Amino acid sequence: MQSRFVLSDPERFEDANVDVLSDPRNYVFGFGRRICPGRHFAEDAIWLAITHIVSIFDIEKAYNADGGEITPAVHFRPGLTSPPAEFKGKIYPRSSELVSLILAGHLHE
Repeated sequence: MQSRFVLSDPERFEDANVDVLSDPRNYVFGFGRRICPGRHFAEDAIWLAITHIVSIFDIEKAYNADGGEITPAVHFRPGLTSPPAEFKGKIYPRSSELVSLILAGHLHE
C-alpha cells in the first residue's frame, strides 16, 4: 500500500497539487489547518464591493494637456502586501440618481 505522502517516482517531483498551491490567491489565507476560516466570506465581500463600484461609477484613464489618454505604468510599492503605486484616473458616478442613492446610504451610519 502506497502512502499518500510518498510520490510514485521519488526521483521526480510530480504532484497534482502543485498548481493549486502555486495560485497566489492561496498565500493570502494561509495553508493547511491554519487556513483562514473566513476566506470564502472575504473573497465574496471583495467581489461584491468591486461589482458595486463598477456598476455605479464610470472609471476612465486620465488625459494629458493635448487630450490624449495617459496609460498608467504598472508599479507596486514595496512592503508586505505590495499595493499598487498611485496613478491618475477619473472616477465619476454614472447618474445623479446614483449620487443621491450613495448619499442616502451614508446617512444611516
